Amino acid sequence: LMKDAQEYFHKKLKILDLESLEGMYSTLTQAEIFLYLINDSESVEKIFESLNCRGQKHSELDLIKNFLMSNSSIISLNNESIKRKIQIDFTEINKIIKKDKIDELEVLTYHNIAFEKSQPFYDDKPFEFVRELLSQTTEYFRRNLSLGSVIQGYSTLLKESSLIFAEIQEKKSSQFSLTELFIFGRVTPYYPILMFYYKEKNSQFNELVEQINRFTFRLALTQFSAAYIKMVEFGLRQKLYWGEDVLEEIRKLTDDNWEGINSKILKSLTSENGLDYDL
Repeated sequence: LMKDAQEYFHKKLKILDLESLEGMYSTLTQAEIFLYLINDSESVEKIFESLNCRGQKHSELDLIKNFLMSNSSIISLNNESIKRKIQIDFTEINKIIKKDKIDELEVLTYHNIAFEKSQPFYDDKPFEFVRELLSQTTEYFRRNLSLGSVIQGYSTLLKESSLIFAEIQEKKSSQFSLTELFIFGRVTPYYPILMFYYKEKNSQFNELVEQINRFTFRLALTQFSAAYIKMVEFGLRQKLYWGEDVLEEIRKLTDDNWEGINSKILKSLTSENGLDYDL
């Protein structure tokens, strides 16, 4: 990175006029440089949180990027190549977020649920989850495997998840069932499942969307409590966590008349003119 910066400024300095060069010289000679000698990643995080972004609040994405890069410093081999890869990945992630105007906290949270097996405690704290994830594996990987592959792997998978998130958003305009889900359904509990199937079981993605629509439509017409619905949605999340067939589970919830849901809907749809409904 320092070499890239040197080449960049070497080119730019050649085309600047005298006034611009004098202004740059004045700024550089009056600048204050702080040097911190640190021995552990926790100190790196504290300094970053104190000094970066001119006092602005740090995003979870910034904190995770810094944490991954600082932890790569404990690796003796290929340290710089890992840092460079992390830098490239997060640059791409930021481009995707800005281009598609998506919420970075949603991307982080859904990625951690779908592909990192995060539990609900960390849903609004993705940085804490990543810190805990690496703290649990650091000592093990120091002794046995490559921690660098874990650190680099997280940034690569997160970049892929950012693309998946954006592509699902984009498909809303061309796929009616997906549009229907976003307009009428509860999307948030199902988004990690959608992302997982989009990446790992893409041939089943369209059916998954249709089945979620069937299920959420039924829920909307019943009188189940919000707490009970959340409990059912958590059950689906746990199916994903344990690598079970979530699509088949959603099919069962509608086809097998779960909790008498079909009869509850028919009762709510009964009209005075005696129309029959096909669910």
